Amino acid sequence: MLYFQKGTYSAEEKMIHLQSEIVGNASKVKEIRRCFQLVDGNLCYDVQMATNTITLQPHLKASLKKL
Repeated sequence: MLYFQKGTYSAEEKMIHLQSEIVGNASKVKEIRRCFQLVDGNLCYDVQMATNTITLQPHLKASLKKL
């Protein structure tokens, strides 16, 4: 899957919001949104996806901890 995203950064919230502009190589995927946030030293992110039949829905959520 190939896609381009642009978004915003909030220094106060330590958060990056990205939204897809172009989604290629996946005819069913219409939109992708990603949110990255630094919480208590962990990198947390979630992904939402929409297809031509399903509206924007939670798809993936994770928290990464530095070892």
